[in-house]
Amino acid sequence: MTAGVDAQVNEILKATEILNTAVKTTVDEWTKAGGEGTLIGDTRMVLPTPAGYNAHKTILGAVGKIQELIAIPQMKLIEMSEQFYESRALHIAAEHRIADFLAGHDAEGVAVGELAKQTGLHAGKLCRILRVLCSSGIFKEVNPEIFANNRISAVLAHNESFRSYILVFSICHYKVAGALPDAIRDPTKGHSSKVNETAFNVSHDTTDSFFEWMETKVPSEDGKSMVGRPELPYFSSAMVGVGRVS
Repeated sequence: MTAGVDAQVNEILKATEILNTAVKTTVDEWTKAGGEGTLIGDTRMVLPTPAGYNAHKTILGAVGKIQELIAIPQMKLIEMSEQFYESRALHIAAEHRIADFLAGHDAEGVAVGELAKQTGLHAGKLCRILRVLCSSGIFKEVNPEIFANNRISAVLAHNESFRSYILVFSICHYKVAGALPDAIRDPTKGHSSKVNETAFNVSHDTTDSFFEWMETKVPSEDGKSMVGRPELPYFSSAMVGVGRVS
């Protein structure tokens, strides 16, 4: 083996050793605690032991390092460049309350045709969206075209504040991310630290800061009055939810 390959092998073996040690610590902590940790009120957040939390971070870091060492570089970059599809799939699932419809059906799951009826979405397209999420560890396909919540997606079920948090990214921030390349290239905004000279201002065509914009009034659906922005209830609910779990 070349020196470069030797170094890569040593790094993989070292990362694997670190991973195995952290996994053992996690199992030991879960065994002592009788689960992943202490449930915090009705927030659905689990507070691990300090040792369990450190092991959790170590596992994620070790897995990330192993992925870096074994990934085909071109494929890794392609995957990274298209991850926005995964984000949008999650936004769609949250908007249409897929986790709510799946709640209580963890074993048998719900057929995608039934989910399509409940959401008004096309069954074939919804199936592909859910499979994208399953491949990212969100939801599970228990049988062909039959889906259920897993431990990740279950936290969205009937959890309005957390759902709102996800939807804020969909409604507001996703559009901002799309404008980021233009904002970075802009001779003024690209070099500015002002809160009203950002990608948000480009994407929403405003000179207001995000919080000023959020407080502005917009015409009602019938055009007869001015009302709060439709994004505001989601943002308010999201902030309440984040405050409860952070």
